[in-house]
Amino acid sequence: MSTASSTHKPVIHDGRSVSGATEPETDCRGCPSIGGEFCSQLTHGPDGCQPKIRKRETAARSRQILYRSGETPREIGIIREGIAFQYVLVPDGRRQILSFCLPGDFLSTSLVTKGSMHFSIQALTPMRLCLFDREAVVAFIRDNPDSATAFTRICMREKERLEARIVDLGRRTAEERISRFIIDLMRRLEQHGHAGPRLPFPMKQKHIADALGLTQVHVSRVIGRLRAAGLIEVSGGAIEIFDLRGLREIAGERRG
Repeated sequence: MSTASSTHKPVIHDGRSVSGATEPETDCRGCPSIGGEFCSQLTHGPDGCQPKIRKRETAARSRQILYRSGETPREIGIIREGIAFQYVLVPDGRRQILSFCLPGDFLSTSLVTKGSMHFSIQALTPMRLCLFDREAVVAFIRDNPDSATAFTRICMREKERLEARIVDLGRRTAEERISRFIIDLMRRLEQHGHAGPRLPFPMKQKHIADALGLTQVHVSRVIGRLRAAGLIEVSGGAIEIFDLRGLREIAGERRG
């Protein structure tokens, strides 16, 4: 298993941009996240062009540490562009990836209810983030029933994904785990407007291994077998699914 980089200082929480300067605030038109369940509650105007809570925008480099476990950030981030992952390091330095965060996702829903981090978050790709004052977001959810309902649904989906991952780690084979991982990523990306058989896939074998409790060698072998069977192709930071039915059969799904 690989360990996370410790060379980047987390700076989202102290009011500075991870790239060194806050970017000029833009409206929400054209944002791939605007159709997200919570973002749609957060915007107003005839074309949903401005957020109801003042935000600032910032950029993050690939491999940038966004939050560290134990911090109490003052701002909550929603991803505008890019992908990040949540992870925990065990005492000997091994890493367990908990979840991947996609455009439209909160970097951490637990910040809304708890206020402190029990895991760290790292940028997997270059990112653009919308950052909101935590107290303002908490008040907005408390005072707006529709936003509270949307936030609850987001939390429940996260819970369901984590429960499914527990079953993967405890009872499923490597082939089943990786097939289910690909299908779940496909569904989530489609919800954010990525249509078609070719989808963003910046995850390296080490990321998949750390998320699914496997070794990089095992991940490489399984992906090689899926390729050889004509189910998928992974190249250039993207994945193309040629046979979704076959992938679902390996994953143990009964859907046609």
